[in-house]
Amino acid sequence: DLTPPWPKQTVRDAVLVHARLDLHSCQTLSAFSDQAGRQGYEVRADDTWDDLFHRIFVQTVEPALPSDRPVFLTEYPAQLPSLARYVSEDIRYVERFELYIGGLELANAFSELNDPAEQRRRFEADRVRKQKAEGYTGGIDEALLAALEYGMPPSGGIALGLDRLMMIYSD
Repeated sequence: DLTPPWPKQTVRDAVLVHARLDLHSCQTLSAFSDQAGRQGYEVRADDTWDDLFHRIFVQTVEPALPSDRPVFLTEYPAQLPSLARYVSEDIRYVERFELYIGGLELANAFSELNDPAEQRRRFEADRVRKQKAEGYTGGIDEALLAALEYGMPPSGGIALGLDRLMMIYSD
């Protein structure tokens, strides 16, 4: 049923309802692991925040999404790697949404982060994480940071899965 309006739900609310975890109190990996373990979710010693989130999300939230109509999931946790701006009212989340139709993720979109200092901080944190996890020896995208220093107006982008759209319409 593609009749508008399509429902929206924050990721925090979806995780709270379907996984019984409150992302507000899962800001660190330790807190997230403790809460997830108490709820009976698999927690691995080598999990990153991202790993644990996606495992729980795929197991609990995605299967619970409506299969008969589209739904937007909004405001993703800021801990997930992203080039998205923070939600102005709550920097624990970023301005990102995903569109699910028939239980399948069809589109992923976000408001571009255009703060060069914040982007540098995120790049540095991501580089450190990659160094620890994979022995990454690369740098950060200085060209993008220079462009942000020059000035970038508010913008956003969306990735639409045409293959997924065809899957939905061809059943």
